[in-house]
Amino acid sequence: MTKKQEDTLFEIVDTKVLGKPAKIYTGKSKPKAEPVHPFPDYSKKAKAILDQQIEQDRSMMIALGIGNHSDSQVVLELLEDLKILHARKAADYGSDQDPFANYQQTANRWGIPGWQAALMRADEKIVRLANLAKSGKEPTNEDMEEAFGDISLIAAIAYAMWKRDQSAT
Repeated sequence: MTKKQEDTLFEIVDTKVLGKPAKIYTGKSKPKAEPVHPFPDYSKKAKAILDQQIEQDRSMMIALGIGNHSDSQVVLELLEDLKILHARKAADYGSDQDPFANYQQTANRWGIPGWQAALMRADEKIVRLANLAKSGKEPTNEDMEEAFGDISLIAAIAYAMWKRDQSAT
């Protein structure tokens, strides 16, 4: 697990435990001394659980002979990152009752299924990338890596919402 992934996990744990993020510094500006995490044992346990799940996933892929190619490694790393990205986004956009609440609220306003609202958001991001590719411009807001991650996550969310709708009928 990278330092960035670990810091993100701490932020998620803090939000769920404390109701607000602890002062863990990520990004470019670092404090002179690292802040003390308020629940180090809890965060270490959460990190250990996530690390164990990632290792189990990795072992399964190796056993199946999947993921040995360097391009497959890029996909597998993205999938690992998407777990953390989903937890971060769900903490901001979701609710305790529905991690996809933002998409469902939009869907309710427009009278469409939630999974279609999610696909609309993914399409918006795809159109943005297509416009950048066509113009040859560099992104000024969200970088390409972040955009591809968001599109991947939104597609997974749309699928999960579609599955939820299927099981409800």
